[in-house]
Amino acid sequence: DEQLKGRPAARKAVQLFTGFSFCHCGQKMYVKSNSPKYICGKCRNKIPIEDLEGVFHEQLKTFFLSTNEIEQHLAKAQAGIGEKEELIRVLENEHAKAKAEMDEVYELYKGRYLTREGFAERYGPLEQRRKQIDEQIPELQAHVDVMKISYLSSEEVVSEARDLYSRWLTLSFEEKRAIVETIVERIEIEKDSVAIHLHYIPFQESDGARATPQHGYAEAQIAHVAKIIKKEELKRDRESQALENIAAAVFAQHYLGAFIEDHKDYDEEKLVGIVRKTLRKMDAVGHAAVVAMQLPPHVKHVIDIALQ
Repeated sequence: DEQLKGRPAARKAVQLFTGFSFCHCGQKMYVKSNSPKYICGKCRNKIPIEDLEGVFHEQLKTFFLSTNEIEQHLAKAQAGIGEKEELIRVLENEHAKAKAEMDEVYELYKGRYLTREGFAERYGPLEQRRKQIDEQIPELQAHVDVMKISYLSSEEVVSEARDLYSRWLTLSFEEKRAIVETIVERIEIEKDSVAIHLHYIPFQESDGARATPQHGYAEAQIAHVAKIIKKEELKRDRESQALENIAAAVFAQHYLGAFIEDHKDYDEEKLVGIVRKTLRKMDAVGHAAVVAMQLPPHVKHVIDIALQ
């Protein structure tokens, strides 16, 4: 339709990370025709296409919560829905009780057992409380409906996330691109490291988990925690760096062996290059922790070379 109206149709991305890859200088990086690399037109920083996808695939396992944490989150969300629904039932019972008491007071007034002043004194608070409940129940019901939708969305995200790493190599380009567009906010490419920043994942943003001023946290604290979670200011912020060290150490200890097995077609140079880009985001403390780990010989061999 756009072409019929004289406007060119939007061009489809021909590379997986087009539009998301940024050089450390701030410029977007693109893959030129017949080039195997993303290149910054300003400072000529570059990274091979296969290396960037390798780094992304390698980090998929650390992007999502563990199965146990996911199950705890969903259980908590379900419990939250149950609590709200129970509160609605309590309010409905209270509403019915208030109405019955109002009817009794009215009957007493009709039977001339109450003066006008006595009627107003007893009937007024009951009427006010019933009006409050009339306002509360629809608001709570709407909140429950939103929570249920969010819960179902979380279940779907979790189901996909649990096996995304293992399915990645079998996905089509279109499927991979859709995932990148959904979860990636920005990829920053330094000379010797890659930082992948994600959008917040739905089940990490639940009402039960989000810190707000209403929970007693100052805005500065909330902003600082958000910065740590997004791993901003690596090498400059001690806590952000500590989180990056932990993530990279967990990958090295628990997932690097499987990554090597899944990429047997990679020669040692390519494999070491990918691992080096992850390890170089760590500081000296993180490197020391990785070196001290008891790892299979073939995994330790790759790490030792990457750290040289």
